[in-house]
Amino acid sequence: MQAVADDMLDMEKRLVDTVFDQMEDLVRQVVVRAPVLFFNLHRSGAPSVADNGAVVRSAPPEQRRLSEQELKALSRARGGHPYGRRGRRG
Repeated sequence: MQAVADDMLDMEKRLVDTVFDQMEDLVRQVVVRAPVLFFNLHRSGAPSVADNGAVVRSAPPEQRRLSEQELKALSRARGGHPYGRRGRRG
């Protein structure tokens, strides 16, 4: 919060840049907190800032997200989904 407050007092920095910096920080936290089942989510966060529904600043992820087909192939290679089949209980 202190970083945001300091940025708000900086007349040279735009609010969009301040918010984007915070989004980049959240993306860095994904590296630590994302599930590690296939090691594919760690660097897939993509920061962006929207104003009135329009994206005003964004950055691509370091690693793209896997497609449905790629995820299925990884799951099959590991012997299926570790938590059972989707949509089926018990």
